[in-house]
Amino acid sequence: GFKKNLNKDVKYFSVQYRRRYMPLGIVRRFLYLKRQKIDVLHTHMYDPNKIGTITGRLAGVPVIVTSEHGKNPWKKSRHRFVEKQIIDKIADKRVAVSKDIRFLRITKDGINPEKIITIPNGIPVSKYQAKINHKSKIIIGCLGRLIEAKDYFSMFEAVKLLKKKSFNIELHVAGDGHLKRELIQFISDAGLKESIKLLGFQQPQEFFKKIDIFAMSSIREGMPVALLEAMSCGLPVVATKVGGILEVIIDGCNGLLSDAGKPEELSKNIESLIKDPALCSKIGKNARIRVSEKYDIKKIAEKFAGLYQKLLSDRGIELV
Repeated sequence: GFKKNLNKDVKYFSVQYRRRYMPLGIVRRFLYLKRQKIDVLHTHMYDPNKIGTITGRLAGVPVIVTSEHGKNPWKKSRHRFVEKQIIDKIADKRVAVSKDIRFLRITKDGINPEKIITIPNGIPVSKYQAKINHKSKIIIGCLGRLIEAKDYFSMFEAVKLLKKKSFNIELHVAGDGHLKRELIQFISDAGLKESIKLLGFQQPQEFFKKIDIFAMSSIREGMPVALLEAMSCGLPVVATKVGGILEVIIDGCNGLLSDAGKPEELSKNIESLIKDPALCSKIGKNARIRVSEKYDIKKIAEKFAGLYQKLLSDRGIELV
């Protein structure tokens, strides 16, 4: 999918390897960077940042940029040592997708505050069509991996509360992950088989056409692309007060927010949207406006282009 979306003038080079073949993969990357005379190397996430910055510097790449997408609660002292003493010292600039992650990198990983800036994720807003349907049955949608961070258990509890109040709803969950069996068991034990559907992987654009409300029950987030995609479709959103979500949603204006781990609050926000079509419509329209103004991929690309130009100029390299 990634390769298909590239401009025809963009060269694509893929190095696939397992951990046991990592030395060979590093050598292949080094040779490619050296032969192609790459001017800007941009890496994403911890392992690629670690390997990429070292390989890039050895290959003589003038400008190296890293991107920070997650909170990475799994990090140990050795990872933070690498962040501070290797990645941070080699990279010319580090980009966090949210202010929350930038703050975390500074306070937890000890990286230089002057080295890291915030540029959020972006999406091609024009590819998503605004759509709000109000039917007898309301379809609530969640999209994301079936992992602890998404806290689907709270989402399911919220559905259970709404069903007790006799609301005609279904929850559709798009995504896969290691919690699938536990979630299926929870659904069965709660008697929600007819109300909650685990759909597996879905194409986002098609998925959003079939739902009426988008919901996120996460306990932690970076800058969730699924949230931006749903908002660009004009879908009313309910979400939790965590991470980059707080930078995107203004509570009561372009979404409704609740505390993480509070299914009763989540259910009340969904209930508010179901009962008030005018509120539903207002939030959906404002959501699309917000994403168009702040997170359109063209505007985000311009920010990165400006960053690359500035860093190259600092090295005495001018783009042709």
